[in-house]
Amino acid sequence: MNGCTNCQNYRKSTLTATGFSATIPANGTLTFGTTQKITGNAIEMGTNNTTINLKRAGLYLVSVSATATGAEDANAVSIQLNRGGVAITDGFATFTPATAAGNAENMGFTTIVEVDTTTSNNGKAFIPISVTSTGQQADYTFSRITVVKIA
Repeated sequence: MNGCTNCQNYRKSTLTATGFSATIPANGTLTFGTTQKITGNAIEMGTNNTTINLKRAGLYLVSVSATATGAEDANAVSIQLNRGGVAITDGFATFTPATAAGNAENMGFTTIVEVDTTTSNNGKAFIPISVTSTGQQADYTFSRITVVKIA
């Protein structure tokens, strides 16, 4: 590429991963196993496919979608985005099975996560993000996360 020896550093960083079908207990972490697309070097899959590591300072657009079935009628099924183990307010989606237990529902959210230079330069090689199932235990038949470094 015109003599560029490290062009990977100048590509937009993206990652899209699809989760496994699984029963996730309340406050359990979703596992994303199939990485479908990755470019750049600011985002990587983390340990045991339960975290995604943000490796550079900047702004990241994070989009999560899931299909789940709740075990109980009238009890919420929710997903929550966490940054370094702390819940991100805008990274949340929920549904309450209104008619009967066992109804599959779709939920999702899109939010922005900031990794500042202070955080990225304090000795940490990355900032992990994860998605937890914060409502009742649920059967997830589909989940997907997409992360794009936008600035």
